Amino acid sequence: MYYQLHLHLHLIQNLYQPNSAQMDLLVLILLVLLRVYQWLLFVTQP
Repeated sequence: MYYQLHLHLHLIQNLYQPNSAQMDLLVLILLVLLRVYQWLLFVTQP
């Protein structure tokens, strides 16, 4: 699932090549949010 998401983000990034720097930042933020979400799920498990 993580790999699929990363691949999807990579495809999106290729579409918006002119804004590559801005897109890199957006992808980075999304990946960090995904990591935090996964961590929260792990921590809140009983």
